[in-house]
Amino acid sequence: MKAVTKIINRYFFLLLGCATFLTLRASAASPLPPDKVFISREAAEALLDSEKAMDPKKGDGFRRLDRAFPNRTQYSVAEVLAVRDGAPNTKTAELSPHGPQKGPPPRDAFTRAQVQKRFEALEKINPNSKGLMQRLNERVPEADWFKTEQVLNAEKFDKLDPPSPEEQAKRDALSRAYNKMLLGELHARQGFRAPRIRRSWRDVLFDEDASSQTPGKKALTLGDLEGALFSYTHNGIAGTDAWSAHAALIFPYTREWLTGSAFALRRFALAPSVTYDRVTTNGNPAVEVDSLFYRVGLYMDFYGQERSPGRTTVGYGLQVRTAGVSATDQDHRAGLTGFETDLEPRFQVGNPGLGYRTILWRKEAPARADGTDISIVEGQLRTWFHMEGGDIQDTGAAWTPLKGSFFRLGPTVQLQLSMPSLPGDRALSLTALYSYLAAVSGPTDRSSYFRVTLAYDLFRNVDLNHKVSLSLSYEKGGLNLTKQEVDTLTLGLGVLF
Repeated sequence: MKAVTKIINRYFFLLLGCATFLTLRASAASPLPPDKVFISREAAEALLDSEKAMDPKKGDGFRRLDRAFPNRTQYSVAEVLAVRDGAPNTKTAELSPHGPQKGPPPRDAFTRAQVQKRFEALEKINPNSKGLMQRLNERVPEADWFKTEQVLNAEKFDKLDPPSPEEQAKRDALSRAYNKMLLGELHARQGFRAPRIRRSWRDVLFDEDASSQTPGKKALTLGDLEGALFSYTHNGIAGTDAWSAHAALIFPYTREWLTGSAFALRRFALAPSVTYDRVTTNGNPAVEVDSLFYRVGLYMDFYGQERSPGRTTVGYGLQVRTAGVSATDQDHRAGLTGFETDLEPRFQVGNPGLGYRTILWRKEAPARADGTDISIVEGQLRTWFHMEGGDIQDTGAAWTPLKGSFFRLGPTVQLQLSMPSLPGDRALSLTALYSYLAAVSGPTDRSSYFRVTLAYDLFRNVDLNHKVSLSLSYEKGGLNLTKQEVDTLTLGLGVLF
């Protein structure tokens, strides 16, 4: 019995020693990369929902996670961080190759004297940051001027050591997860989409346009959509009532492609729509408007990017919108068949641009991780060339009185000023639009149209791009296609879904 006990004790201590050795070795091993550590669906939902409750400006993170990685019972840490934190920081101490930097500096570079004065100030502020100019001279020798990335590199990294294998593995894992998230969101946007409620049939692609920005960021989206406008007015003195509706219901089918920086078709949409323009009153019938439009629209969004010699990103694009139209009035007594086509160019160099919002007053510290609240005041200028043609078989009560065919063309300009980050995720915007259509054939009257709208959000969901706003709108001139004459001031609710 003693011999058996001795053997058991010997093997027990041997196994205990092996277990201790393996435990110490595991503790000394490198931590797993974030794509090898997993979080349950319930825990990820609790994390992202609680962060949204603590700071509503962070948006609905779990909804994005579920949309990008559907039907999962667990998510990797890298996937959760891709949704919560956005694009990973992939900058390292290593500088990109550069040629000779002699002569006058490019527009976005700094002279040697400017950099020396900057470093002099920084070294006074932080005595530990010594030798910045010497460090920069060693990394970019014999240069008359320096790029921004080179100056910041000298300030941030005291050595040019590459990242450790563990750090590089972590960065690679986060980058892979972020790219997978982008592809997942892209896949979720394909095919038939939920119906859209807009004021214009044109606004199908612009509400989620990502072509001018770093993928996954929304800092440069086209954000000038106007919601459908509904109003009711009672005049107690005259004893009259009036209500109006200006709305488009759109049913889009969309396709999108990630095409890199080359100029190419990024988005395509086929969208049947119904647009209703109606002003009715039991008072003066001359102010009434009555139009109902059935369209099948085709939308194509082209975009490309290039880098200028000074490394400034130049973006340029073109959106083509065309639709077959059948128009009538509410009682379907009038009749018009025709078409509409818009050609809208876009161009951007840095912050200023045509077709994209321009930051007029930038926030010091955006609160949202996706960058949708980077400005206090912003502006946006859009212009497009419009063509329309068709044939009027029967005229409505307020339509142009002449029957027959017509063809018109001319420019449209739209300017918007907005404060998009007011308390409560609300926005205040002022939008003015002017168009002039010269008649090549057909009636020549009512060729211009003007509209200005002031809107304040009562409810706004940034993630879904839904809002209800209080809108004050004035319009005057001839409406497209029917050339109904309008001169109306409307206070009502704007609805964007």
